[in-house]
Amino acid sequence: MELLGRIYVAWPHFEDEMISVFHALLGVKEGSFLDTARLLFTAVVNQKIRIDLMRNLLERSWHNRSKGAEYDAIIDEFKQLNDLRNKYVHGRWWTHENGDTYIQLDNSVFLPHAEYRKVTKKELQTFMNRLYALWDKLLFA
Repeated sequence: MELLGRIYVAWPHFEDEMISVFHALLGVKEGSFLDTARLLFTAVVNQKIRIDLMRNLLERSWHNRSKGAEYDAIIDEFKQLNDLRNKYVHGRWWTHENGDTYIQLDNSVFLPHAEYRKVTKKELQTFMNRLYALWDKLLFA
């Protein structure tokens, strides 16, 4: 549960770092970072739309034609992490008396017909490792 809490707490800070990618794709001047990229990124509250917007800016804007495959990789990893994070946040969690933890992703189904799977500490730590690896890439790019 501690790792799950760390995911919840770290995510908004990580999202802030994605604004630098959005900024680079917008092609706005450095001085307008807070005025343009941050305002636009935060105004779009739907993450799927943010990701689609970044992808379209990358693939269709003339000023992004020279950007390499690393931008595709960043957007892809952001999407995959976001999808996993959403499953963790919106899933229904169960803890067995032995301490094992399970998640049910389809909240419309009730026990005993629910499909749930065991979530290990290693799985959550792997998520955090991926998150921090992408975060470091954004910070030190």
